[in-house]
Amino acid sequence: MSEDDNSRSEASAEAIHQVGDTEKKAKEKANGWIRRRRLLWGAANTALDAKEDEEEEDEDGGGGTATVAAVAAAPRGAPAAGFEAMLDEYGATVHVRSADLGGGGSKKQRRVGGGGILTGKELKWVSAHVGGVDLSVAARAVCYNMEQDSDRLAMNFLSSCDKKVATSEGANNGKMLVVVVELSSGKKVVGTTTVGWSGSKAGGRRDIYASLYEVTSRRRFPVNDTEHGTHVLNGPLSFYAASFGRGGRDFRLDSDLMGGSCIMGGSFGGPEFLIPVGHKRDAAARAAKAMDVCGDGVNPESGSDWHPVRFEAWVVKNPDVDVLRPVEKAWLAEVMVGLIREVQPALTALGFTA
Repeated sequence: MSEDDNSRSEASAEAIHQVGDTEKKAKEKANGWIRRRRLLWGAANTALDAKEDEEEEDEDGGGGTATVAAVAAAPRGAPAAGFEAMLDEYGATVHVRSADLGGGGSKKQRRVGGGGILTGKELKWVSAHVGGVDLSVAARAVCYNMEQDSDRLAMNFLSSCDKKVATSEGANNGKMLVVVVELSSGKKVVGTTTVGWSGSKAGGRRDIYASLYEVTSRRRFPVNDTEHGTHVLNGPLSFYAASFGRGGRDFRLDSDLMGGSCIMGGSFGGPEFLIPVGHKRDAAARAAKAMDVCGDGVNPESGSDWHPVRFEAWVVKNPDVDVLRPVEKAWLAEVMVGLIREVQPALTALGFTA
């Protein structure tokens, strides 16, 4: 065997060795990423479980929104966006150490989770209180998403969702409009309407199905003034979006979607929450209601100092088109049982038996 052949053999062996070594390092690196990804998913699951446990404890109306954090250990130098993407489906708030992401060592709180404006449990809770309406992705048509509106204008919302559920005369088409607004205070307000905000005439619209909810505290605000279920103001100079109650005071978003009103207790809310007639113009009482529902519950100014972080509107099938709400089913069953008991003797006398 010549020296040239020996040299070529040694070179081939070295090349094969280098390829094998490279494959080994690549495999070790991949396994490292897999291990870290599993740790990250585990941390997110732990955070979400803790959040869901607290939400279950608050379903009777008590308690507030707790900050849920998971410390995610990520490989140094890894792009943060990649790890945020891994957590999209969880919708959790995760504390990520910027030092582990190639940063300077301080902790940053990031909103992680583009999977939906409402969590799965929040969707179930809203659905249960809106007659079992189907809010699944497949069953809802998104007519507006603020994240896709570069102008962020109320009139864009109105033009996108106009006449989706009713005509300007108020005739319903069997659909319901669900608006979901996440506020900078962390609160989430959901509103439902079967008449919407169509029409050029400003003022209140009658809607017996209008309702408002603050999801994070599991609170319901049924309409008590059906003549002002929604409030129309769609130009030419000012526009309201998602406007509920007389004058849009119970809840609304202003023309630029940078603020609004949240003074429930006027046209929406149970007897225990209503602002007494003699105090409807009481600024202190109104500020307290706003802070309680849409603010942070601590700082009085937070009730009017919030802005929408995310805002979506969905068109869904009105659950009352062909089914009864749970409370109506229970009432009907009770009435039918009583009716049968009343006519049972007469049926028996006629020879009918159960």
